[in-house]
Amino acid sequence: MASNISGFELVNTEDKGRCLKATRSFRKDDVIFEESPLISCQFPWNAFYGYLSCHHCLRPLETAEQCARRLANDSSITLPYPEQCGVLRTRERQRKCEECGILYCSEECRLEAFKKYHETLCRLRAPLEGLLEIWRNCHFPPETCSIMLIARIFAMVCQAGNPQDILSTLKEFQCQAVCDSICHKILGEKFTEQLTRLHECMAGIFVEPVYQELLLPDNFKALFVLVGRNGQGIGTSSFAAWQRNTELANVDDRATLENDIEALYDKFEEFSGGFLDVEGSGLYVVQSKLNHSCLPNAEIKFPHSNHRLVISALRDIAPGEEICISYLSECLLNRSRHTRHKFLRDNYLFACTCGLCTSQAGDPDVTSSEEEDEEEDEGMRDGNQDASKADDAMEALNINL
Repeated sequence: MASNISGFELVNTEDKGRCLKATRSFRKDDVIFEESPLISCQFPWNAFYGYLSCHHCLRPLETAEQCARRLANDSSITLPYPEQCGVLRTRERQRKCEECGILYCSEECRLEAFKKYHETLCRLRAPLEGLLEIWRNCHFPPETCSIMLIARIFAMVCQAGNPQDILSTLKEFQCQAVCDSICHKILGEKFTEQLTRLHECMAGIFVEPVYQELLLPDNFKALFVLVGRNGQGIGTSSFAAWQRNTELANVDDRATLENDIEALYDKFEEFSGGFLDVEGSGLYVVQSKLNHSCLPNAEIKFPHSNHRLVISALRDIAPGEEICISYLSECLLNRSRHTRHKFLRDNYLFACTCGLCTSQAGDPDVTSSEEEDEEEDEGMRDGNQDASKADDAMEALNINL
């Protein structure tokens, strides 16, 4: 799970609930901690469109050139310095599940997935296709939630030596309610029919007694809140890794290369939009304790090109200072206080009281026409989900995990 965790502590506060505070100094760019997820999963739409990544750790299995062609929808793209693509050096390590043909980046990932959840899901692969079809008909890209992440939670509970171990770990994402009346937007009236269909399908697939508590209607809804609110988008990209490698390499004409890369990103943005680097999502026990700030002092990175994340300092952090990240995209961070608060309220169920929001408390509660046009799209973009506040909704649902 997490490593390098000696530099902070979990603190309970009256105004913000649980938070992480530094117990020593961190300098800008220092790694605060690294963490592997409790569970992660590729987004179903990415898998449907053939985006190749490890079925377990989400490591890219397509070359940087293949990635660039897909993101730009341009099969004519040819990247220089192909030797800087790490995928080419690791293809011989790739393994498949002998039963279903699912691809992994290594034998280690294949074995870990089989032991953790895939033994169950492999034998259910036919009925799970029906579940995925229902999901694709009611949830369209860009995805910020995944029915397969919930399916993997079910499988983990089944395969665990003691199911209560998994259920107890899920409780790590909960906290005491501060408001009994709030409800995540995914439980709104317009999603009632879709959630009912997904619940009925799941109940028809996961029929063993061990699943019955999770399948109680309120508990099933609560799992959606947990995944929708706590799921961290996982950014893995063979093109981004290739770019990092070329920055460190001795190239002949760096200025031309940088201009070409910038032009490619323009093409990516035009065809794939701002969600281009997010391959899937995962649940992280320690990282989920990080609160939001519109002036964050830390950020999330995926430097290993898999689902293991790194929290690093954006600036110097003093002992006793709360470690905060932003749940908002860079674009949303530049919006008005009113727009930021609307997004945070709708998606994470809290009102931000960071230094920036406090200083802008007197600003009028209006949204520009440009922001209104982009609000709905931005509302679907992924940021880190707020576990330390998210489970107000679960408390309201009386989930009994």
